[in-house]
Amino acid sequence: MEKYELMYILPAKHTEEELKVLSDKIRGIVTDLGGEVAEEHNMGKRKLAYPIKHVRYGHYYLLIANMEQGAVAKLNSTLRLTTELLRHLIIRRDPHIIGVPKLREEEQIVRKDRTERDRGPRRRTGPERSADPSDAGTGAVSESPERKVEKKVDTDELDERLEKILKDDVL
Repeated sequence: MEKYELMYILPAKHTEEELKVLSDKIRGIVTDLGGEVAEEHNMGKRKLAYPIKHVRYGHYYLLIANMEQGAVAKLNSTLRLTTELLRHLIIRRDPHIIGVPKLREEEQIVRKDRTERDRGPRRRTGPERSADPSDAGTGAVSESPERKVEKKVDTDELDERLEKILKDDVL
């Protein structure tokens, strides 16, 4: 018997109880085919790269099992016919891999990096073309004007400014 990894995706429309029933069903399919489930990991809910069957989010599961090679082919054909699964993949487990990747922690780190990166002012790296119509044929390049960095305004201060403008009847 060899170790195999089964990664499968269930639609995010299911509740936690339904997800447990579906994962138990898949675990039962593996054991019915003579496999022994060594580990099962819920990798969490993630956005899919593209919609599958009009579904954009899915729950990822990783199941590690000891199975015979013939049983893997039967498992693959059985899972292909299972309508609850969005996708599945079965691979032979590398014996040098000891742990399981922790996608939830990595996802939080990536989100933190994105928010820190998106907070800063956007910088343009190259020169911009001139907007002057007289330079249209010459291909003249002008430097981008410096942007003023304004301090952030809280909602109370914004409300006060708005009230002042409306009282002054500037409109």
